[in-house]
Amino acid sequence: MGEATRNWEEKPQGAVPRFELEDYILARMDLKGMSVRELALLAKIGRSRLHDGLHREVDKRVSLRMPEIASILEALGITKIEAMYAQDTMQKKRGGWA
Repeated sequence: MGEATRNWEEKPQGAVPRFELEDYILARMDLKGMSVRELALLAKIGRSRLHDGLHREVDKRVSLRMPEIASILEALGITKIEAMYAQDTMQKKRGGWA
């Protein structure tokens, strides 16, 4: 589906890795081979809006609203508990580079 959100090989000095729920959603889309266009149809969200919310470059993302996130999770078959667990796990890994 394109390039990764971050290039983890570079590990710039002082950088802290960012993992967000959007990254988990993108990974699940990749596993299913689903495009933003397909997800937009399933979630009933505008394609441009969804693309902006799930942009692979974190700094270019716009915030998605909770109802939009709920629609996306439902369309991908991700339960709210799974999403919370994924986000919690990703936040625990934010400690910086080892």
